[in-house]
Amino acid sequence: MQMPSLLSAQGLAKEINLPVPLLTSYTKCGLIPFAAQKENQYLYSLAAVQTALAQGVRELKADYSSKDPFTYQDYLSLPESMLRTEILDGVLIQEPAPIIKHQQVLSRLFLPLRSYFSHKDPKGIVFVSPVDVTLSDTVVVQPDILYIASRHREIITETRVNGPPDLAVEIISPSSIRRDRVVKLDLYQRFAIPHYWLVDAPAETIEIYALSTEGIYRRTGEGNNGIISISGFPDLTLDLDALWA
Repeated sequence: MQMPSLLSAQGLAKEINLPVPLLTSYTKCGLIPFAAQKENQYLYSLAAVQTALAQGVRELKADYSSKDPFTYQDYLSLPESMLRTEILDGVLIQEPAPIIKHQQVLSRLFLPLRSYFSHKDPKGIVFVSPVDVTLSDTVVVQPDILYIASRHREIITETRVNGPPDLAVEIISPSSIRRDRVVKLDLYQRFAIPHYWLVDAPAETIEIYALSTEGIYRRTGEGNNGIISISGFPDLTLDLDALWA
């Protein structure tokens, strides 16, 4: 029986559509397995990596309801809780507070965004989680950071944001890799959120996605250190070294 060939980081990146620096960071953090090392390069089994990433579909720290589908009306009937609560395609997910590094990155990212939009769009609003965003009766999310342009302020109600924001930012924790990278990326694309940023706190990387004219997310930028310019937002730059400090 012939053994499957091993992939370099570059080959793996093409297979699973993730940037090489992110794969390297995941490897060093122990989030994905490597099969061997050769000439200072990691070599991977595609099947083993896919299995490791798939294990994050049902994060160990989250509780899932057995009711199917769960709706926004069901959501309103829940007792008050300190848990982060979302509905993803009819599945209720409740998760404890994020890790400390997640919260540190959240605060360091929120401040420059609020400053930027206060100048570029003074009547627009930048929210930090928890804020309920209802995309449909069976999709209620709480992005870590969201921006709503002044021209779309009508979607803001007293209790929630009723419709897609202009920007959603998710800060990945070890327990939310698959949910943020696959489930929410699909949902945010489906409901036409124009801009989606994935900020990986453990791996210290950021990926910038923008909705194409075909309604598909295209990665328009990525980085893990230095100063990065953000496509789609003129004059917006982020100091990534300060973000991870």
